Amino acid sequence: MEHDSRNIKNSLRPELFWDVDVDTLDLDTHAAFIIIRVMERGTRKEVRAIWNYFGEEDIKHHLTMARCLSLRTISYFATIFKTSRTQFQSSFIKNRESTWP
Repeated sequence: MEHDSRNIKNSLRPELFWDVDVDTLDLDTHAAFIIIRVMERGTRKEVRAIWNYFGEEDIKHHLTMARCLSLRTISYFATIFKTSRTQFQSSFIKNRESTWP
């Protein structure tokens, strides 16, 4: 597993994590942060690597519980997970529902 996590980390562009020290990131400890960042801003290859490492259930859990996701990401993954956008806890959805009739 250690070898797999090093390969995954090495496959992610450092630009994705411009605001943190990449060397301190641990895939399991920082799973929510990594999943959200890669699903929002990653390339197809990066998304696939993270998807294969964590699996659909973990990714679904972290994305639906995320406090801040773009509407594009929410809409895309709502389609992938075959669920409603309202299942996502993102403030974008919650704020939009409260300000739009």
